Amino acid sequence: MMRQPMRAAPPLHPLPTSEHRDPVGFLVIVFSVLLALTLLGGGYVAWHAPRWAVEARMGPAPPYALLPDMSLTLGEGRVVDLRVRVEMAKRSDLPAVNARADRIADRLVDRMAELEPADLQGVEGAGRVKRAVEAAVERELRGTTVRKVLVDVMIVR
Repeated sequence: MMRQPMRAAPPLHPLPTSEHRDPVGFLVIVFSVLLALTLLGGGYVAWHAPRWAVEARMGPAPPYALLPDMSLTLGEGRVVDLRVRVEMAKRSDLPAVNARADRIADRLVDRMAELEPADLQGVEGAGRVKRAVEAAVERELRGTTVRKVLVDVMIVR
């Protein structure tokens, strides 16, 4: 009896050769990736399109600096709660205003201590607060221009 040499067992999953590859599967993967990228791009445009339309009509958003919330004591011991936004003429002034917001608030405390509660009644009172904020910002940051002062909250207690 003659023994035959041992042969290696065939692999369970033979590696595909170029003649056995499925080109349809490859195309399905490529088109799936392209579809996913297209949907992501469309979602990005749909998400940002309203903002772009507003900016196209109105221009970019104005540069606002939000000063910290303040509770100021007036001359007769009454308290004013104040939240103010400052619109700067140049966007490049915003970092300086934000960095010195606490010092601007301190200057504003000094200016508001001179006022009486009766000075803050009506439209003239809001105008006085706006002028005080504008003066405090321009005094703290020489060379900057305040375009507008917006009073978000002003409550006299």
